Amino acid sequence: MYPSLREFVQALDDAGHLVRIDEPVSPLLEVTQIADLVSKSRAPGPYSASSKTTDPRFHDRGGHALLFNDIEGCDFPVLINAYGSYKRTEMALGCADHRGFEGVGDTIGNLVKPEPPRSLGEAIAKARQFAPLLKIGPKRTMKEGACQEVVKTGGEIDLTRLPILRCWPLDGDLGAVGYPPDTNAGIPGIDPQRHDLRGRYITLAGIHTIHAEDKDAKKPSSHNVG
Repeated sequence: MYPSLREFVQALDDAGHLVRIDEPVSPLLEVTQIADLVSKSRAPGPYSASSKTTDPRFHDRGGHALLFNDIEGCDFPVLINAYGSYKRTEMALGCADHRGFEGVGDTIGNLVKPEPPRSLGEAIAKARQFAPLLKIGPKRTMKEGACQEVVKTGGEIDLTRLPILRCWPLDGDLGAVGYPPDTNAGIPGIDPQRHDLRGRYITLAGIHTIHAEDKDAKKPSSHNVG
């Protein structure tokens, strides 16, 4: 397991699973085209017995993780295809040396349907087995979190500076699916001259929310990540 994405990226680099791209790259079609080609190529080995058994045909696919250091219009690097191979996902889950995904599945199965202890020794062993669950709750940080090194508020907020990708040429083109050609220009809040904003979607984001009643609580009792 890795305490942060930064450490995971370094581990991928050390293991030969990361390619750094320093040339300028556009978030409009170019990043996704590169990622699509790389993700279908052969990934660095070795390949676990678990992945070979689970997916004998494609266990060696996934290419390299890609770190784009110069995305046009963006102030920070972009990591993509980080979990695109069995090996990298096993590394992220900390199970690369423990029967891969099968080991994780067995661990979860034992936690979900535990056998009742038949002796004091088994009770102690069960306590040790469940002890890690005490650490899985969300941890709240105020100002020292790495994600809070740069904070923008008010008029500083500009979502167009995010490396939001356009994946396919006709994404967001309403004219391509039968609407009048000028339909895109009539979308409220979108500058008709900003053609670069069309067809760019924030997908698979993890949003952490709490109940409104907990908004002033130092340790809110409600948590949801969706």
